[in-house]
Amino acid sequence: MRATIVVSDDIVVVDGEPMKSDISELAAQQVSAVQWYDTEGEVEYARHVKPNEAITDFAPFQIYIDNADPLVPPEPTIVPALDGFNPKTIATILGV
Repeated sequence: MRATIVVSDDIVVVDGEPMKSDISELAAQQVSAVQWYDTEGEVEYARHVKPNEAITDFAPFQIYIDNADPLVPPEPTIVPALDGFNPKTIATILGV
């Protein structure tokens, strides 16, 4: 599993899938991010208050994935093509 926890955004990305999770406990510990690469990883600290810490156990961070909700992107805005309108309609749309 490849996982990234971005504390400032309350975002967890697991194998490329973004999710939203409450990560405030890590913020209180001045953690800015956690990177996990299958069998090892590192904890990054905010404002570099401490050097990055190598980790070999992801278990303490698994709760943030277990409690995460899918991050659903907003629906795309449909913008009509103006070439289907006559010039007067285009002027009305543009307010000119």
